[in-house]
Amino acid sequence: MIKKITSKGSVLVFSLIIMFLILSVVLGITKVVVTQQQTSSVTSKSTQAIQIANSGLEKVLNKKKDTTNTQIQDLADKPNDCENGIISYSLLGGQVTISFFNNNNSINNCSGSVSNIKKIKSVGEINGIKRAIQVTVE
Repeated sequence: MIKKITSKGSVLVFSLIIMFLILSVVLGITKVVVTQQQTSSVTSKSTQAIQIANSGLEKVLNKKKDTTNTQIQDLADKPNDCENGIISYSLLGGQVTISFFNNNNSINNCSGSVSNIKKIKSVGEINGIKRAIQVTVE
């Protein structure tokens, strides 16, 4: 007597294997895309933070050129923007903090002379990401 070998269920197993492979590929691609989007978002915020720091620095340097500005507090937009020799204010959707240093690398106070400034450090911050620029002033 000849026995027939049936393969009922082998199609089901083969289909499940193919579906598992497709699902694995889709999940892998999704993980890569999500990671790239997160990296892109951080890079964008980092760029914005450096632009905020640069804009704040440029603003202060332009005000420093004006000879009527004799004290550090004169470089701020508002008198209460300067505290302990540091100017802070909102700019371009973020926050900029500008510090001034003399020859001894100490922070000048707000009533300090603009002519004593030797270094300026500008820190831009947006959504918790900070970037800084420091320049030497002659």
